[in-house]
Amino acid sequence: MGLITPHYPKTGSKGGRSPNPLEMMLRIYFLQNRYALNDPMAEDTLYDVTAMRSFAGLEMTTPPVTSFALALGPPTQFLKSYV
Repeated sequence: MGLITPHYPKTGSKGGRSPNPLEMMLRIYFLQNRYALNDPMAEDTLYDVTAMRSFAGLEMTTPPVTSFALALGPPTQFLKSYV
């Protein structure tokens, strides 16, 4: 990690989102290589598989909300359209 740390991005003077921790990103990269996952597949796998999420060092206390679920609106609104 000592070889990579100097080259890993840091928050710039303009601000913006800070990068994810280097160790976590390397663990996710390892999972991608080990299981032949592209980026979207790796993201889905990290949401679905607790063991991989734990290995990567991610904590998820609430399930993710997809843009599809947001587009539908609250469940009551969705159900009213079918009644």
